Amino acid sequence: MARANKNNLAADTPDVMEHAVRLVRMARRCHRPKQNISRAGVRLLTAVLAEDGIRTSELAELLDLRPSSLTDALKRLEGGAFIERKKDPDDARVIRVYITAKGRQELEDLKARSQYPYRPIDTGLTQEEAEIFCQLCEKIYLNLEKTCTEEGYASGWTSKAGRGGRSHHSRRHRRDWS
Repeated sequence: MARANKNNLAADTPDVMEHAVRLVRMARRCHRPKQNISRAGVRLLTAVLAEDGIRTSELAELLDLRPSSLTDALKRLEGGAFIERKKDPDDARVIRVYITAKGRQELEDLKARSQYPYRPIDTGLTQEEAEIFCQLCEKIYLNLEKTCTEEGYASGWTSKAGRGGRSHHSRRHRRDWS
């Protein structure tokens, strides 16, 4: 895990990016909320919840899906009893999609499970260690942002930090330690 780089760091300097990537991968793998439907299914179900009784043609347009892809996804959700498809009473050519109680419950459960999926990550850290870790992450982020901008990797990209705000790793993304 050690390496030498352009900045003349010693060969035994830890590879920060490698450690960060390993941390993120493990966190995602261990703390991904379990769900009974795919992410695409969740997206579709959320759209139906927002407009219960939506026409399939409107749903396909809203989600930018081909009608055949939408039909396949709707069949899977209907098979799991998350939605119902019914003919429009005024126009038999039109199919409308309705969310079921099971579909609503699935979305509520998923939302509850995903409120803070990474909570166990910091259980082994003291408040001071967690604050230091967050400060180091912020420092690394700002350094990467500066380097990428100077070297032209981020042409056309502006961050909140560049506009007087905080970066992506702002306190609103962090646990409230107070």
